[in-house]
Amino acid sequence: ALLFCAVVCTGFVAIGFAIGSIESVQAVTNAIFFPFLLVSNAFAPTEAFPGWLQPIVANQPLPRTVDALSALASNDAALARPVTIAFVWLAALLVVTALLAARAYRKAS
Repeated sequence: ALLFCAVVCTGFVAIGFAIGSIESVQAVTNAIFFPFLLVSNAFAPTEAFPGWLQPIVANQPLPRTVDALSALASNDAALARPVTIAFVWLAALLVVTALLAARAYRKAS
């Protein structure tokens, strides 16, 4: 959960440095984050979505993080797979967002 927060915060920092205006940053981050939140299995199971949307729902970082946290909370025997997938997704996104934030900071300075 902390790694997910670090990824989201770093991404928002990158967007903030790139855009500069607080109001614009809020609008852009909401436009990016809320569709990912709504098209995730955080509120409904993946099977509840239409067939064409299920691969997108199942293979994005938020559902993978939800799956990992659910496995940790339930003390599931198959714990390693969801945690590993979530960790790989979030580590890769953290690297990308950190690089984008550093680049945007250099341009803003």
